[in-house]
Amino acid sequence: MRSRRSLPICLVVLLCGLATPADAHAVRFDLISRTPIAYGYEKIVGRLVYADDPGTPANARVVDLANAPRDADGLVESSGDVVILAPVDRTRANGAAIVDIPNRGGASALWLNRGRFGSDATKADDYGDGFFMKHGFTSISVGCEWDVPQRAGVLGLRAPVATENGRTITGLVRSDFHVDAPAAQHWIAHDPGQTPYALADANDPANVLTERSDVLAPRRTIPRARWRFVADGTAIALDGGFVPGKIYELIYRAKDPVVVGLGLAAVRDAVSFFEHDPSAPVHVARAYGFGISQSGRFLRTFVARGFDADERGRPVFDAIMPIVSGPALGSFDHRFAQPSRDADPMSSFFYPTDIPPFHEADFPLPPDLKVVDIHTSYGYWGRTASLMTTTDDGRADVPLPANVRLYAIAGGMHVPGLAPAQRPGMRQRTDPLDWRWVPRAMLLRLDAWVRTGVAPPPSVYPTIAAGTLVRPESWTYPPIPGITPPNPFVALHRTFRYDYGPRWNEGIVDREPPGVGAAYATLVPLPDGDGIDLGMLRLPEIAVPLGTYTGWNVRDPRIGFGDHLVDFFGSLVPFALTAAEREATHDPRASVAERYGVRENYIRAFDAATVALAREGYVLRDDVPPIEAHATELWQELTGT
Repeated sequence: MRSRRSLPICLVVLLCGLATPADAHAVRFDLISRTPIAYGYEKIVGRLVYADDPGTPANARVVDLANAPRDADGLVESSGDVVILAPVDRTRANGAAIVDIPNRGGASALWLNRGRFGSDATKADDYGDGFFMKHGFTSISVGCEWDVPQRAGVLGLRAPVATENGRTITGLVRSDFHVDAPAAQHWIAHDPGQTPYALADANDPANVLTERSDVLAPRRTIPRARWRFVADGTAIALDGGFVPGKIYELIYRAKDPVVVGLGLAAVRDAVSFFEHDPSAPVHVARAYGFGISQSGRFLRTFVARGFDADERGRPVFDAIMPIVSGPALGSFDHRFAQPSRDADPMSSFFYPTDIPPFHEADFPLPPDLKVVDIHTSYGYWGRTASLMTTTDDGRADVPLPANVRLYAIAGGMHVPGLAPAQRPGMRQRTDPLDWRWVPRAMLLRLDAWVRTGVAPPPSVYPTIAAGTLVRPESWTYPPIPGITPPNPFVALHRTFRYDYGPRWNEGIVDREPPGVGAAYATLVPLPDGDGIDLGMLRLPEIAVPLGTYTGWNVRDPRIGFGDHLVDFFGSLVPFALTAAEREATHDPRASVAERYGVRENYIRAFDAATVALAREGYVLRDDVPPIEAHATELWQELTGT
């Protein structure tokens, strides 16, 4: 066990009383509001002020911290938004905090409650069914990203700009994008409303706009006279407009790099503050890092870069739960880093996201830090998830460390509930599988693992050895009517060996766009006869299906790149209702009537699959009734009876 975690809670409280605010380098919590909410909880909104010493070993890894302005004590100041959800009666707290890493400023802990994905710090939230509140968890959402949209409720970090001996630093910044419909102009940042780096000089010859027809296709330079910076340098306009079917890439000379790595330090210092500082509004004995997608990549980067110890060497997290992050890291600590950039099938190519180390066995992973990774079928097609468990050449499986569990959810898209059933630009209806039951169960299993040493259930994911994870040339798909399967040689998201220039090891990008070398071998799950991925955890909708669920959905050619995948989305294609209907369309999948006969048989099989998952520990027994209740809704929706 990690030494501090083995201390009894009374001794932890005593040590908290002996600590000083400077120990954690979160020097002050400024309270903004305190409001009673549902389930006997209160919402505490505030701001943490940090002061970090560039001279300490823990901070030496923060790129450009030594170039940041300092206060009278020689420390670098920053501040970040914090939202806490805690029991009003602190005796109801179980001692553990879900340390929520906001995704581009949106808090996500309430997602576990099957509530709203983002928490708004200024108005009442949708708290869902109160899952983590009923179990006594405290939620602490820590703003750690500088470029978030400037609007109410978005949690961000205010970090300083670096200079070199007082002189302005400039460098190349890249922005790539495509459009699904013609547009006269486009923003420079990853998303509209986000803050891009300031333009150094609109007439600098380094400012170049190109277009290309595919990810690896040759770039064509667009004449400078045809495009211009608009909206105070936060967007560009093109004569004739931007059109679907092209990837546009802007490279421009920017100025004033933010010390982005202070976001990693902020999370470290915030957790240490709530664990040790007597002035903190809540105190916790156990801290579990929680992040979805981009914020899951933040957690992986946090651990991979050695931030999981505070400035006094004390462990920060007891466990982390990165969800749908794949094997990726992110742009969280280099000069001119854009934390919001990712690496998806049709956006944000070649950023330092899908870069090694891919395997947690290669991290400086503390032996007592518990890790639960959760991803879905989409992750294998859109997030290079196979690299988490295979060698770089794709020829062998790589075992997981003993303190890591990985659960791959069959038929799941990136995040449940992203869109209505049918969305423009997709070939099939979207995948409705709500797989949040699994991370809910794993939060409690993770807590038990930390407290008692009782491990969660075994990992479930496809492997080369089992024949459920295959190279693209070995992937086949049944001829199911109504499904347009992807061509893996075109649609599969891949990552490459990148060259960012000679100073990349110092956190400085000199080469934009980067050099692109050989691809890493990305594998995909093999489907069964119904077109559903093998070797993965099957929720009842998949174990007892009424249709084919996939983690991919192919783009409609009318919005461009018709052979590629829609970012983040999956598909559902229902089974034929009868054998006659199946035969008429030459559908190889057994019909609903052939599988189940009548609804009662389907409900009985669905319930049995749910109970089995609860018995094995992959879903909670308390969640069995709402999962089973969904069976009747699904039958009515997909059969009309």
